[in-house]
Amino acid sequence: VIHQEDALNISQENLVSSHKNIESWWLVSNLPYNVGTPIMVKYLQISPIKFFTLMFQKEVAQKVCIDIFGNKQKEKEMNSLHALVATFFQINLLKHVAPGEFSPPPKVKSSVISLERKQKPDLPLSSWDSYEKFLRKLFSQRRKQLGKVLKQYFPLEKIEPTFNELNIPLTIRSERLNLEQVQNLFTHLG
Repeated sequence: VIHQEDALNISQENLVSSHKNIESWWLVSNLPYNVGTPIMVKYLQISPIKFFTLMFQKEVAQKVCIDIFGNKQKEKEMNSLHALVATFFQINLLKHVAPGEFSPPPKVKSSVISLERKQKPDLPLSSWDSYEKFLRKLFSQRRKQLGKVLKQYFPLEKIEPTFNELNIPLTIRSERLNLEQVQNLFTHLG
């Protein structure tokens, strides 16, 4: 079955029902650089797709693969895209692709990553929407103290005990959290 339509507008239900005899899918794509992230996020939610091999602009791949890109501190900062993907998938960098490997060559570098759906994700897939909304709040002002950022969304009476219980300082910035801390904050506050 061939679906000739906009990847962002295709119905997930129609896509899955037209391929219901296939129980494990592998999505391979060179994602358009200007809409690669929303396309990826949409398709990550389709549970029959177990494997992804995706090419992105290198800067987008760095957001997904913070643990495996370089030694610069800036490249190791936690962000919402990494937290979302790493909660449900194993992430691997496959290769960098130089502009000269394309015709015509783009003005940006590219990277190919692979994602493998975790058999037991860190959070249930049913929490995807609420987790994604929570991450938007958590990383809305990455360089501000997290206690101040979160009090816009949650009562202080809930924030302080949660941070104390998780042994996270209220003064930490969201970009300095690790994945487990992000997930624990969601579990307690989300």
